[in-house]
Amino acid sequence: MKIYIRSTVEPAMTKGTTFYQVSLDDVLEHFSKSSENVWVYKSFLELGWKCLDFHKHLYNSFFYEDDLYICVTDGSKIMYDGKYMNVEDLPMEIDIDLLGDYVSAGNDKIIHRYITPYELKTPKFTEWGKELEAEGYKKEKLRKDEAQFK
Repeated sequence: MKIYIRSTVEPAMTKGTTFYQVSLDDVLEHFSKSSENVWVYKSFLELGWKCLDFHKHLYNSFFYEDDLYICVTDGSKIMYDGKYMNVEDLPMEIDIDLLGDYVSAGNDKIIHRYITPYELKTPKFTEWGKELEAEGYKKEKLRKDEAQFK
């Protein structure tokens, strides 16, 4: 007997460069779902964007007017201010209007794929664990989600 498995195959690389715009409210709404990691949710709830660790991941991503622009690139040069340049060579003070062709709205799929425990600083497991238990989270869920940070 043959068993057929159907699945969606997504490419590992993105063609070109896209900056996905997500707000803190978008991230909180996404991670508030019971299927998501509670420590990621609590980190954003307590620390906001400060919980992100840009030195580990999220290369070339940046903030503009309180929103995060997640950079997904294949390394191709982009047009900025009339010149082709590498994403890592963009100026510190970005004029978002000059990136218009490369900006898209983020969604749950983008948030789930690019904001993971690897992009966060280590949560305060002991302190927040007591609060989360008081809010009704089970110890098993807390332990399972904490394991994703190790």
